[in-house]
Amino acid sequence: MKNYTKKPMNRFLITFFSILGIYYFLVMFSFFTTLLSDFAGIGAKIASTVINLFGGTANYFGNYIISNGSSMQVGIGCDGSEPIVLLIAAISGINSKLSNKISGIVTGSILLFILNQIRILGLFYFNLSHPDLFDVMHNDIFPLMTVAASGIIFLVWLKRISR
Repeated sequence: MKNYTKKPMNRFLITFFSILGIYYFLVMFSFFTTLLSDFAGIGAKIASTVINLFGGTANYFGNYIISNGSSMQVGIGCDGSEPIVLLIAAISGINSKLSNKISGIVTGSILLFILNQIRILGLFYFNLSHPDLFDVMHNDIFPLMTVAASGIIFLVWLKRISR
């Protein structure tokens, strides 16, 4: 039997899709969706804190952001975990030192978490001031932005480790 993991592209694809498969397999179980919901709640808490720091009035309850005239749920899928898992899968598939992988995953995950917080805040304000644009921003623009950011972070990391 041939060992398909000896070729770099095969190794990358097998690792990448295995990690994604594990993530989406785990999403089928309530214990994992509870973790993701708790992670989304952290995002709601941070967003409501930022809104209050900049003069707004917002509270959070679980994974809901509540303000005068508006509320928004930060649900599973809006928690920012998918772009982070994409980055982890991509970095894990590259033949590199473990220290390079860890630094790329940690730094990239932090950047993606911050970007997702900006996305949540943006969606909250779209919901308040331009509700007609909320759906297109939520379903089309922002998801594309976060996945693209994950890819860009991966490419920057790849360039950095190849020096």
